[in-house]
Amino acid sequence: MRYYVNPEHPIYKSDGYNYTQPFPNLRLTYKLSDNNRLSFFYNRRGDRSNKVDIRIFPKYDDAEIIKVGKPTLRPQFTNSFDLGYKSNWQDGYFFSSLYHKRMNATITRISSTVRGSDIIYNIFQNAGKSCNTRIEFIVSQKVVPWLYFKS
Repeated sequence: MRYYVNPEHPIYKSDGYNYTQPFPNLRLTYKLSDNNRLSFFYNRRGDRSNKVDIRIFPKYDDAEIIKVGKPTLRPQFTNSFDLGYKSNWQDGYFFSSLYHKRMNATITRISSTVRGSDIIYNIFQNAGKSCNTRIEFIVSQKVVPWLYFKS
């Protein structure tokens, strides 16, 4: 078998995107005392789309919902920040953290319909910017040699 691929097809053309960007990771910890530490983390990464995200062939999980990929999806870029504090004591510790994540070119599935039809098309898109923020608290204490309490 021989296949002919049209080199002029838009799928095979470069969009001029620069794939050589820095993706730094930074981790700093400051020892306030023997039992107390303050930490800061920063991470930048590029998340590429999955195979199913770019596949142009429709997938039918339901008769009225068609899932279709998009071959021209760009990578999703994520910047993560984490500020943490940990205090240790005998047989236990307290940990708190503030976490924030910002994404550019967020890859998500967007649903739409065609006028006059009941069929829903789920198509992956780069949806712009998104973010996620959370606060976390953990307390751990050894109760007996074989049992720890964590909350």
